[in-house]
Amino acid sequence: MDDENVSKNSAPRRGLLIWLLWLGVLMALGLAGLSYWYSDQLQRSVAVATATQSRLQTQVLALQGTLTDLRQSRTELQQQLSDSLAANRSRRVQADSLKARLGNLEAAVAGLAEQQHDSNGENLKLDTTAFLLRMAQARMQLFHDTAGALDALNLATQALNEAHDPIYAPVLQAINTERSALQQVHTLQRAAALQQLGRLRSQVWSLPLRPNKPAKLAGSGAWSRIRSALSVLVTIRHDTQARLDTAPSQLLHSLLALDLAQAQAALLGYQRSGYAQALRSSHRLLSTQFNLDNPQVQAFATSLRSLQGLPVTTTPRLGTALETLSRLRALQTLATPPVPAKQENSP
Repeated sequence: MDDENVSKNSAPRRGLLIWLLWLGVLMALGLAGLSYWYSDQLQRSVAVATATQSRLQTQVLALQGTLTDLRQSRTELQQQLSDSLAANRSRRVQADSLKARLGNLEAAVAGLAEQQHDSNGENLKLDTTAFLLRMAQARMQLFHDTAGALDALNLATQALNEAHDPIYAPVLQAINTERSALQQVHTLQRAAALQQLGRLRSQVWSLPLRPNKPAKLAGSGAWSRIRSALSVLVTIRHDTQARLDTAPSQLLHSLLALDLAQAQAALLGYQRSGYAQALRSSHRLLSTQFNLDNPQVQAFATSLRSLQGLPVTTTPRLGTALETLSRLRALQTLATPPVPAKQENSP
């Protein structure tokens, strides 16, 4: 009974052990499969990690190469920047130098332009002075116009003073000498004398002629009888006087007017001898052919005598100032160095 109880009790224990054994085998197989799966997963992870690491290393190497290229490019860019800065500094220095040269050139051109302008202005003033001096000389030579010549000399002095060149001081002295000579001419007296001669010429036609004198009665003396006898045969008289005695009144008035016109012309021409001769001729004609008892003829004769005392100075000689100016300008032209001609570049 005890063996049966023991066999009955051992059967369940054996089954439990078998079940536990199979459970352990299953658990071992599960653990083995799990370990294999985990190992496989780990190997895959390692492979993936290795591939990733190799890829990352490749990328790192590529990045290192790129970084090296960038560093080299940066070095080249820095060198180019340094070269550009140096070139800019050189260009800036050149630009400053060119600017300074341009400023100097502009100043030189302005100075030359001002000098040329001053030279042209001075030449214009000198030409004006020469023209005025020629005008003064022509006024005296052609018209004996003292006042006009004096005005021209005054204008020439003003134009020469505006030139501001001390080399032409002798010209000013010569002009002042000619002005003094013109101022010494009795301009006012000449003008009054010319007007008076003009009035006398207008009065000539109203002057009465000398009346015809009757022949003198022969005296009772012997000489009277002899003179009467000889007068029948010979009469002695000047031919001119005879012609004037027989000339018509219109001709006598015309001759007197002509003498006065000659006096006017001689007065205008500063001809002292011609002026005095014309006045003497007119006075002689008046005293011989006109009625001196007439008050109008007497007043006319008085006016003629008053004109004889007029001082007729000689014509001042002009031209010294113009000759001096021409000589000084010629000397200054010779002293000025000639401008070199521009040489054209041959093709």
